[in-house]
Amino acid sequence: MRTLAARLTTYYCRRNPVRNSQPRNFSTYNGRDELSLEQDAERKIGWLLKLIFAGTATCIAYNIMPYMGDNLLQQSVSLLTVKDPLFKRMGASRLAQFAIDDERRMKIVEMGGAQELVNMLVDAKDDRTRKEALKALSALSPSGAHQLKVGEC
Repeated sequence: MRTLAARLTTYYCRRNPVRNSQPRNFSTYNGRDELSLEQDAERKIGWLLKLIFAGTATCIAYNIMPYMGDNLLQQSVSLLTVKDPLFKRMGASRLAQFAIDDERRMKIVEMGGAQELVNMLVDAKDDRTRKEALKALSALSPSGAHQLKVGEC
């Protein structure tokens, strides 16, 4: 049976088959070039979408933050009345950051922040809490040119 199959194969297949020759491409199309172009376009569109998102988030935050100001000031002043020195330091640090102009300084004083900072300075048991209270009081002082720098004490 094998001999018959071998004879038939040689009878019907007299020519040698073509062995894995390179295909002839007469066009300049290359799949890798198209893939790299697509990846480049996706990367640029991704950056564009990220920039649009960051710009939108910045715009929204810029418009919402003024409405949160009074509430954050009140929370910062109320942090000064807590017994934990860490929360007191956090409240004093916030007040020092908020006191950037005369209007906000007056608002902090009207809410009782200056008196609470003085009480915190008197009642504090560690130096870090006293130092943070002193920084906040220095930021609340009306004279910007003669502010006391706490690091020099």
